[in-house]
Amino acid sequence: MAVATATATELVLPNCRLVEAWRQSDQALSPQQAQDAVRQVTRRLGEIDPMLAHMLAANLVRNERRNFINLRFRRGRFKLLFRRRLPEQRGFICFFLCDNFQPMVEVCVLDPARGELPMWADVPRDELHAALATFQQQHLQTSQHPLSFLTAPHPDAPRYPSLDALMAAPAASQPDARFSVFIDIGLAALRLHIKLLQLVSLSDVQTASSMAHTVPLERLRRQLRGLNPLLGHMVFTREVVQIQPRFLATVFVQELEGDVYEFHLSEKIEPYVIIIVINPYAGKLAWLNRQQVACLERSIDAFKRKYGIHAEAYHYTSLRERQATDAFVRAGHAPRTSKAHSSDFHLKMRVATAMLRDRLPALSLFDLDKARREVEPITYNFSRDNVGWPDIKAVLLTEVDGNGPDCADGKNDDPQKQESGYHFELPRMEKEMLKTGRRMSIEERPEADSDEVQGR
Repeated sequence: MAVATATATELVLPNCRLVEAWRQSDQALSPQQAQDAVRQVTRRLGEIDPMLAHMLAANLVRNERRNFINLRFRRGRFKLLFRRRLPEQRGFICFFLCDNFQPMVEVCVLDPARGELPMWADVPRDELHAALATFQQQHLQTSQHPLSFLTAPHPDAPRYPSLDALMAAPAASQPDARFSVFIDIGLAALRLHIKLLQLVSLSDVQTASSMAHTVPLERLRRQLRGLNPLLGHMVFTREVVQIQPRFLATVFVQELEGDVYEFHLSEKIEPYVIIIVINPYAGKLAWLNRQQVACLERSIDAFKRKYGIHAEAYHYTSLRERQATDAFVRAGHAPRTSKAHSSDFHLKMRVATAMLRDRLPALSLFDLDKARREVEPITYNFSRDNVGWPDIKAVLLTEVDGNGPDCADGKNDDPQKQESGYHFELPRMEKEMLKTGRRMSIEERPEADSDEVQGR
């Protein structure tokens, strides 16, 4: 793919100052420049707080106007269930929920100076036992599932009835043994931690968990949808099975008129709850019809009542802007995996930092206040402009009407184009859905099973 390049004096990073010599431009970056930018940001994270560099990964994303640096939690380091601080500021023993559709927790030891400790010889075993005892007491006290311990996050890996038994096994007792501990906590516990799975029966979750490691990736989504339509929209299947990070941080979910209104916290350290709308048969919706806007308002009111939120503000990426970015990517100016916007509808509600701390325990592993002050992409996320609900609602209704400044295609009088936003032949089931007013999503395009990395 041909990508326009820029010299080092033409870098566009409005949310991250790297070096003074790089000035703003509308040019894309060469792959080498993008790598250099990411390396600079990663090095800067380590200088500000070593734990930031261990927990976050940087990547560069682009829309048709600008480049941005994104900082996200590394895979497997987003859903922290428990942590124990080690003496003398030597880091933490952490228990992270796995995202591979298995009911497992990964144990790791994070040292500020060294990162994740790789060898059993480095791990303080007394502290590990104490951390496990407290974790069981706080999270698994009422569970009827007998714990088992593994050295790999795979259901067929050897199982041990206790941590001591695993530690006595050759995989852990050899002098050069690598530290690797996973705990099977049971599917009932998995459903407690992933709210969207609570809309699916326990038996279907059990079947899906089995399918996740037996069905070939290219067929997995389709088979999950056949089991329960919602399940197929919860996973990425690019290289391995991965529950989408957003669904690890769901804080509220409501079913209204056949659609699911899902509220989640971001993996990018931003003070927003992000609202998306999922139709179990069509997937994440690209935009909403008038009834869905009304349901969105009802669901926002329910969320605000639950959490005592008042006078909230919002940030919204309009349909016009999302489609412009999609067109920019289709023209070959940026790879799909680094585009700056998701194609799907997503509305961001500004929430208090206290809610982030409470609902995202992983933020306790570093100094969030310092990160807000000194890590420029995070500072940018906390300083974006927001507007009130009446302004957002007006834009959404303009997109419904299809004749305002925020509708990319003008009047939407073609039913297929109106409902999907894309030009392709719809399967029979989806055509029937259009007759009932359902929206289609990007996931139903012919390349539906390719994974999309959501940007800003």
